[in-house]
Amino acid sequence: MLNIDLFNVSVISRFSRFPRIGGVGRIIKIIKENKIDIIHAQEHRSIGRAYLAAALSGKAFVYTHAGGPYTKHAQPGRGEIILFSRELFEEYIKGSPSSSENLHLVSARIDMDVFKPARITDEFVLKYNLPITGKKVVMLTRLHPSKNVQFEQVMTYAKFLNSGDEKIRFIIAGEGPIFEEIKKRVTEVNDGVKDGPIVRLLGPIYNVNEINQLYNYADIVIGSGRGLLEAMACSKPVIILGDGSEAEVLSSDNIEQVAYYNFSGRHFKFQKNPIGNLQQNVRNLINYKQLLQEMGEFSLKYVETAMNAKLGAVQIEQIYRKSLMRKPSIIDFCTWYLMEILNVALRIMRMGTYRSRDGKDEIL
Repeated sequence: MLNIDLFNVSVISRFSRFPRIGGVGRIIKIIKENKIDIIHAQEHRSIGRAYLAAALSGKAFVYTHAGGPYTKHAQPGRGEIILFSRELFEEYIKGSPSSSENLHLVSARIDMDVFKPARITDEFVLKYNLPITGKKVVMLTRLHPSKNVQFEQVMTYAKFLNSGDEKIRFIIAGEGPIFEEIKKRVTEVNDGVKDGPIVRLLGPIYNVNEINQLYNYADIVIGSGRGLLEAMACSKPVIILGDGSEAEVLSSDNIEQVAYYNFSGRHFKFQKNPIGNLQQNVRNLINYKQLLQEMGEFSLKYVETAMNAKLGAVQIEQIYRKSLMRKPSIIDFCTWYLMEILNVALRIMRMGTYRSRDGKDEIL
């Protein structure tokens, strides 16, 4: 087995499309002090400094592109690249067929020692003032403008719920730049409701055990991305939401297509069959209790067999060992750096602007 130490080097400077190398000295210092053999960059903005540190130190380099659509960045020519979805894997090969030998698809990434079926404690329910009756639909996500359509699906459905229906309650947990906007919408939806709020906005939950509790508390979990997989590991039926107000229950009929696009909801763009909305899918699960149970059982089995992090750990150990055989040189770094600057410059010339981290267009 490999010994792996984690170091959080906070050297990410002001956002820029151009690769930055600030902080490389600090990384090299950590490499020397701790006798590190492999540098693993976990997101694109860290490639520049991590790749240079590896080249200057004569160490192996690994990069993980976890999610999102494919972007035409330059690929490090010497090192291993880990991808979480087949969508990215195939797009990387199209973008640079000659580098396919250092691409690795590692989908299994859910820690089932953390996310698992568990008993709900009274302390957890009381702490967050959660309802104990009715059906609970949970959404745990970042409150970001990119999720506005998903939030609107929840609010639109919630507005039409009334005390005459079987109680359905939505619980949203998370933080982000549109927290206050979502809070205002929640207040509007709950206005005039006599038997408790239809939508509860909890804010952020940082404790991983409490996140696991929230998944287990839910009858249904909705949203997109990694959170759905974590909920599935807790044996919960899940509904994936799309950017065009689409929604569907994850099952054996669609799981491969959804997984291909990394549980992002991008698969809806290529969906040929009629697609239901959130209300139809929630109602279908609630009205057919056998279906609710079966979908929960499917969720757990899928994560156990396809997404268990213990399976992914075996793959990553093999990738680490391979990386030790292909260490980057300073020439490799310079080649990558120049190609990346050229790619960015060409995109800017075509667009005229670049999009900053807060979503605003800035003229260069």
